[in-house]
Amino acid sequence: MKNGLPLRRGEARAVFKAYVHARQHRKRGGRVKSSREIASDLNGLRSHATILKWMGQDFPRIRGMMRQEESSQREDASLESEQDSHEDRMLAETLGYLEEARKLCRGIQDPVRRGEMIAEAEAIVAAMKVQGDWVPFELGF
Repeated sequence: MKNGLPLRRGEARAVFKAYVHARQHRKRGGRVKSSREIASDLNGLRSHATILKWMGQDFPRIRGMMRQEESSQREDASLESEQDSHEDRMLAETLGYLEEARKLCRGIQDPVRRGEMIAEAEAIVAAMKVQGDWVPFELGF
């Protein structure tokens, strides 16, 4: 592959088969590489689509493993996206409640009642701080 001459079709397929037989299609830990990773390892010898086609023709069991890996990665990404979306909704709702509490606070003129409300708000903030890791956020007031 390094002599500067392009490989013929049969030679390229032979390189691909040798790559798989040498178990280079696996990552550390035994997981199967994606077709894009394999194409990159083979220095763009053929496109990732061709790699998938050849894998299906020459090594159908490995192609099945690649499908399972792809499906698993899509599921993981979907779960992460759902979690992020859920947290975004919770954050928006919580911030809405806090804004409503700030507005309602204006109507309390009695210093004792106002102090009671502030003490409760501070207790809630203290509890929020110990519920999990957090990063200070600067508001632009």
